[in-house]
Amino acid sequence: MNYNDFFEDVPAESVLFIDNSEKNMDLYYLTRFFAPDPFILIITPKESTIIISDLEYERAKKEALVDNVIRIKELLNCDIDFSADVPGSIRAVTSYLQNKNIFSVRVSSNFPVRYADLLRDNRFDVVYTKTPIVTQRSVKSSDEISAVETAVHNTEIVLDEAIDLIKKSKILAGVLYLNDSPLTSEKIKNFMVNRLIDRGYLALHTIVACGAQTCDPHNQGSGYLFADQPIIIDLFPRSMDNFYFADMTRTVLKGKPSDNLLKMYNAVRDAQKQAVSKIADAVMIRKVHQACLDVFEQQGFKTGLTDGVMQGFIHSTGHGVGLDIHEEPKIYQIDEPLKTGNVITVEPGLYYKNDGGVRIEDIVVVEQTGCRNLNKLEKILVI
Repeated sequence: MNYNDFFEDVPAESVLFIDNSEKNMDLYYLTRFFAPDPFILIITPKESTIIISDLEYERAKKEALVDNVIRIKELLNCDIDFSADVPGSIRAVTSYLQNKNIFSVRVSSNFPVRYADLLRDNRFDVVYTKTPIVTQRSVKSSDEISAVETAVHNTEIVLDEAIDLIKKSKILAGVLYLNDSPLTSEKIKNFMVNRLIDRGYLALHTIVACGAQTCDPHNQGSGYLFADQPIIIDLFPRSMDNFYFADMTRTVLKGKPSDNLLKMYNAVRDAQKQAVSKIADAVMIRKVHQACLDVFEQQGFKTGLTDGVMQGFIHSTGHGVGLDIHEEPKIYQIDEPLKTGNVITVEPGLYYKNDGGVRIEDIVVVEQTGCRNLNKLEKILVI
């Protein structure tokens, strides 16, 4: 990795992380070292250094893709006069940077305020940046694309199996039944979660929403699944091996849809096709989102407040996917170009209280003259 990339536009002599790489994917991306407890990463234009506890020292030496690994206790016995309440991590950072004659650090926007204040107390200039600190993550390597593609493949297999369960259900008094018992959101979610665990993926917060629940895009759903009503299944599992996500959505219905719902579904499918057709290297992101807006406008689907509730197309067209489920770039009204290697979702949706919600979501890889859709699972409303 070219460490100079971190310093081109920011007046700082070093980049600093104090966090754990279980939740901070910038830290994991830069080190490829997974640790549930906080450790220190310092990057200068010349080298990268992990400062870590004895507990993780030997593993970090073997696994971390950095230039140096130092035990934190080696830096604690310094001549600097600290007050008693200064944590060991700040003592170690101060000692290391002062030995290198470095007095400015760049940190992410979620860097702890207390740590920043303590560093400033020791004459360090702490620089925050509005943009993501590791912008390289938005453009995926071939290995990263392969990891997402494998996740998508496994997700599609399980989602197809779940849709097949709904397809095999019977309708009794307006409720879907399978094997003589009501089919519920919880049963479908548990089925998919367990099947994905068998494949090495962890699916948290899975959405199986039916009827009125589908009007809220992030309603995880609960209770009976009903006939003649939309069922949104949104599945975004993460590999337990390499931590890369998939993200896909299908809307299905058992029975007969209303005329309005069928029109909504066709409009969403058309909007997705138009958005995908616009995607290529150097295309402005705004044009992709605008393609969805244009389809919905042309087909008569308005967005705005109705009865005090936002209805219509109420979210962005998509987002980047990788080590986090939501990454850069966001596919919205943004005047920034797509880049070859961006891995993004395309997920237009429509949501109306009287009809329910519809969303369709695929993942595509941006290429020089177009994009490659990683999804193969068909898009059919009535099953």
